[in-house]
Amino acid sequence: MKIVSLASGSKGNCYFIKSGDTRILVDCGISYKQLVERLQAIGEIPETIDYILISHEHSDHTIGLEGVLKKHKPKVYVNSLSAEYIIKNKPALKDFVFSFDRETMKLGDMEVLPIPVSHDSLFCTAFKISCGDDSVAVVTDLGFIDDNILSSIQGSKVVYIESNHDENMLMNCKYPYIIKKRILSDNGHLSNRSAAYAIAKLFSAGTKHFVLSHISENSNTYEKAYVTIANILLEEGIDPDKDLTIRFAHQHRVGNKYILGESKDD
Repeated sequence: MKIVSLASGSKGNCYFIKSGDTRILVDCGISYKQLVERLQAIGEIPETIDYILISHEHSDHTIGLEGVLKKHKPKVYVNSLSAEYIIKNKPALKDFVFSFDRETMKLGDMEVLPIPVSHDSLFCTAFKISCGDDSVAVVTDLGFIDDNILSSIQGSKVVYIESNHDENMLMNCKYPYIIKKRILSDNGHLSNRSAAYAIAKLFSAGTKHFVLSHISENSNTYEKAYVTIANILLEEGIDPDKDLTIRFAHQHRVGNKYILGESKDD
């Protein structure tokens, strides 16, 4: 499997996954122009995208759909509530948007497990995507992560996990209080601390590669996220520099490339 983050954050989200002859995007929250540029940066082109998985209907996960579907014909899979919303607002997309339930889907060479998560959307889904012994999980836009979610993604070789905010930075940033309250709620976003404890549990279940994702530009930094998580892992008896790898998914550029579970810094 070839796995690359093309964009991650409040201004747009998109992940590329390839196995065999099958190419999948998870979310399409960047413009068509940006998509083309970032696919080209990893040696890919949009014409070959077979499927697009949408986690939920928010614009930072869907805004690029119309541009892609005007030029190419991938099938778009999204939960039924978000599918209805997308089709209602963009009727021209109705022939390309399909709803899924909670069962594993076979999409070309890969199997996709949708995993319900809690977020302030109509319905939100994380994904575990597998091909043989290789698997990747994309788990962002959730207010909390519980044992049901962890058990669904355990064993993934690579996990893209939300590390959205530092609680103290959030409470002192420019957001209105109502937004801060929403982010901190069970329907909001995952904090650095919550991500750390999830990483510790997933590491114990066999995952070695983690990519911190959907990092806020207003209430977090890459350094803050790493230091917070590293300190908690050390408290849990895990050496973040030796036992596992922690990387970052970026908002404005392509992130790290993973091939067959091995990471390469770009």
